[in-house]
Order: sequence, then structure tokens, then C-alpha cells
Amino acid sequence: MLLRLLFVPVLPVLLLGGLACGSTPSDLSDAALAPEDVPDEWVAAELDDAHGQALWDTLPEVLLDDSDARLIIHAYEEESGLHGAATLFIEAGSAQAIPESDDSDEFLGPLSLLLSTEDAMLLPEARGGDPKAYFSVSELPTPQSIRSRLVRLIDDDLVHSDSLTFNVGNVLAVVTVWYPEDGAPVEDVAGIAERVESRLRSVVDET
Repeated sequence: MLLRLLFVPVLPVLLLGGLACGSTPSDLSDAALAPEDVPDEWVAAELDDAHGQALWDTLPEVLLDDSDARLIIHAYEEESGLHGAATLFIEAGSAQAIPESDDSDEFLGPLSLLLSTEDAMLLPEARGGDPKAYFSVSELPTPQSIRSRLVRLIDDDLVHSDSLTFNVGNVLAVVTVWYPEDGAPVEDVAGIAERVESRLRSVVDET
């Protein structure tokens, strides 16, 4: 895979890619998490290129072949950092490179690595927690979606990161919300994931 890194610090967007020259990839930003999906007072999460590189390095484990790919992240959070939401899109050169979501070890092993690496980016202040990810099959936003939870310790608060992973055409999508264990998410992750999935279908060619 080729690597090109673009980091725009004034936006909650991190884009890494190696798409073939001359290609015209769909504008996945139109489908990603947007300000209207989160409370007005939330701010752009600070994403850094070192964590982005670590995420990029997981793609050979996640994808089924050496397809060219883009990795796009949009993230917003409450000022304290204890509440937030994000979308992560992996856009491959072909749908055949995207694994079908299921509860097999072949899928959950690489997914666990991807989620824990994403979590390190979204919650950089975490200093411990449960090292395991917990998975279950969900019918939302698409059949055989995978719902997961990671638990991290930030200061004296246990923070839950709930994610839904699903695929639309040549895009593997991960929608995540995080919140303190003794609180509640801004919205159940399924609600955000359903909106994101609908927007994805409007910009991704599934033929």
C-alpha cells in the first residue's frame, strides 16, 4: 500500500490514503459524522498523525488483499473529552477487499486491533482499563453488523466506547460513541450508525 498523509488541524478530519493516481473516489465526508449529529457545544477532537499512522498500519490485517485504500476519520467531543463520537471509514479499491462483518475469529481478531488503535487516538489520556473488546452481532444498521464495547480508565472515570461496524460496498465503516460508565451516551450508537449508513449508500457505488 502507498501512503499519503493529510492532517487538517482545524477540522475533525484525518485522511490517509493510497488510491491510484487519476481515480475519483466518492466524497465520503458527506456521509461521515457531522456537526448536526452532535450537540452544538461539542468541539473537534484533536487527531494526530502519529495515531493516524498506527491506524493505517492495521489495514493489512483488516483488508482481504493489498487493495489501495483510504482511511478517513471524523470526530467530535465534549470539552472534557469524556463524551464524544466518531466515524471511521476504510475505503478500499474494490468491495472484494472489504471483509464481510461476522462473528468469526478471522474478522473479530483484526477488528479488535483496529478498534483498540482507534480508541488510543480518540482517548489519548486513557491510562488503563479492560484490555478486552466485547462483541455481539446486531441487525442495525445492517444485518450482521458487529456491536462492540471497550472500557478505558481516564483519571478516575471508567469510559465506555461503543461501536458498530458494518460495510457498504467498498467501505468498511465504524461508528463510535464514548461516555463515562456512570453516565449515558449522547445517543445510542445505533441511531448515529443508521444515519451514517443511509448517507453512505447515497455516495458509495455498490454495483
